Amino acid sequence: MEQIQTLLSKKVENINISATLDTRHLTPETEKIPVIIRVNCNRRHYYYPTGYKFTLKEYDKLCKSTGKGASNKTAIWETKKELLAIFEKVEKAIKDLSDSGLFNFENLKTRLTGRSSETFLDIWRGIISDCKKHNTKDSYKNAMGCLVRYAGSNIAFDRIGPAFIREWIWDMDKKGLSKTTQAIYLRSIKVPINECIRLGRIKQSQYPFGKGKGQVVIPKAAKRTEDFIGIATIRRIMDFVAPEGWSQSYADAVHQSIGFWLFSYLAGGMNVADMAEIQWNEYYFGQGKESDLSFIRQKVEDSNGEKTYIAISPAMRKILDKYGSTPELGKRIFPQILGYEHPTPEQTARRVQQVNANIRAHLGKVCKVLEIPFSVSPTWARHSFKSNAAHLGLPHDYVEFSMGHSIQGVAGNYLGAFPLEQRLEYADRLLGETASNPFANLSPDEMEAVLNLLKTMRK
Repeated sequence: MEQIQTLLSKKVENINISATLDTRHLTPETEKIPVIIRVNCNRRHYYYPTGYKFTLKEYDKLCKSTGKGASNKTAIWETKKELLAIFEKVEKAIKDLSDSGLFNFENLKTRLTGRSSETFLDIWRGIISDCKKHNTKDSYKNAMGCLVRYAGSNIAFDRIGPAFIREWIWDMDKKGLSKTTQAIYLRSIKVPINECIRLGRIKQSQYPFGKGKGQVVIPKAAKRTEDFIGIATIRRIMDFVAPEGWSQSYADAVHQSIGFWLFSYLAGGMNVADMAEIQWNEYYFGQGKESDLSFIRQKVEDSNGEKTYIAISPAMRKILDKYGSTPELGKRIFPQILGYEHPTPEQTARRVQQVNANIRAHLGKVCKVLEIPFSVSPTWARHSFKSNAAHLGLPHDYVEFSMGHSIQGVAGNYLGAFPLEQRLEYADRLLGETASNPFANLSPDEMEAVLNLLKTMRK
């Protein structure tokens, strides 16, 4: 076949664009040949179909048509104008992507067709694969799993938008997911959406979240101010005795979970991930009194990296003596949490999840036996510490730093501002052992009765 002439060609930087016949799949029986827009960059090609087909004779006339004179009114010229418009569309898309530094054939295909061999979930899976923090990775996986159950596994980029997100929220409502869970999932999906915008897979105008017209506002997570127990209830859990009929192994496991929960409570709400890694360190042995522990919360080690200190009160010492390892420099205090000397990150994440589940199940059983009308979980230790400390009137700065929060002006002189003796007193008060407040150990019902009595006396 003789050389096929090009209908139109241009160059954008190092990208060549041409409108020509697609001769890649010709056979002797072929009569009409498709016209395509061919894009060439770095010896790679992308072919965009125009939907038009011509014989060689028709194509020759098309190339020669100028629109001048009588030919201006012919059908061939009108067809050529439509092809030139398609060419301009491709050229504009290439210029836009090139100017923003996002040009590649995948992005060009998406921009022109709204379709891609790559999907939104491919981008999200890549983010999950690169994520180093296992709790965050699990959160992303759970959110993506929820989305897949609603929308399927083939989510094109052009589906992303406010309407799509609202429909997903409606589905989560229908399935009974709490607003807190929905908020976590919606914050998770923002990460791949922002990455898709950065890569040019979706347009900024598709971004679904915000307070603008038509955008989706992520619901606020439910406040957990009720997820705490008072000192009187904590004392009941501390004094729990396993009922007859429980096996010794199960009773021991339940009491260990109680011990872990109390340790977390007295340590400012330390989470199990930090309990798994806390060690007998140089600070513990260096004090001479062996009455202080220090650690850095995993959640802040990449930011402020400030140490949190735990005064070893008599109650804390009992927990350490019963469930902690023999003090030895560099040794984990609770090696039974991980169960491995050198666990992998995946093993650590699984073990922490399991211990959290054990504490939740065991304390749930304890609450049922004691007829406590709610089920205490590991997260309640942190909320209980803060709530009870506030009710006792403990210094705000002490409470915040005990929880691992960064407080301006306190971090550097924390131990000087709150010496060991004072912190030991606070720890005792958090268990009602040296409470100066005569109402500190009252249950909520008892406190309400006292308040009603006082109101009656005032009358």
